[in-house]
Amino acid sequence: MEGEETLPQPLTEIIEIYWQRLEQREGFSGSELSDKISSDQSFRSELVRVWAASEYVAQATLQSPELLLEIHGSRQKSLAESYPERLREQLQHLLPLDYKSGLDQLKQLLRLAHRKEYVRVIWRDVCGYADVHETCRHLSRLAEVALQESLTILYQWAMREWGVPERNGKPQQMAVIGMGKLGARELNASSDIDLIFAFTETGETSGGQAGTDSITNQQFFIRLGQRLIDVID
Repeated sequence: MEGEETLPQPLTEIIEIYWQRLEQREGFSGSELSDKISSDQSFRSELVRVWAASEYVAQATLQSPELLLEIHGSRQKSLAESYPERLREQLQHLLPLDYKSGLDQLKQLLRLAHRKEYVRVIWRDVCGYADVHETCRHLSRLAEVALQESLTILYQWAMREWGVPERNGKPQQMAVIGMGKLGARELNASSDIDLIFAFTETGETSGGQAGTDSITNQQFFIRLGQRLIDVID
């Protein structure tokens, strides 16, 4: 494969295994992806380089080769600014559900969206389409958007279950504050995320499910924070 001649022998052997796995995928022979890899020398060389640099990308693209088609058409562009809208569209059908019926779907959709964006970010980094500052900003943006969209859905589900957290009839919200590298927008692929949860005023909930007692705002937001951590962990 183009580009392997520049790799150390151990990496060349690994890339050969990856390539064999891709070729053995059902439907790969004669497919659009096969044609693009065969005809686009630049893309083929980048694929070797990224597979050699990142086992994560290799396993993700071998498991879901359609990711490579998306990368082929978008790898030279940063799509960070459109990510909030794209993720929101993927998640909006979950809003009418509740925590029990929607949790697994929410986790799965976030996981798939995260994988797709991480593959693009790593590809652009390894191939020189993005510098380290853009890469860190993009990774930080991905975390921010996942937190915001997850919180929006979990908050709606929680209000249906426990009632609306209020103070003098005014609904209360929870703020999620990013600390450390997230707060500075300097996340890298291996960074942990440090968060602080805060809410505005004390009070209690009203209007929860039939037969459900009201709870304090503090109890509401502690539970909501725990659910948010579970979803993004």
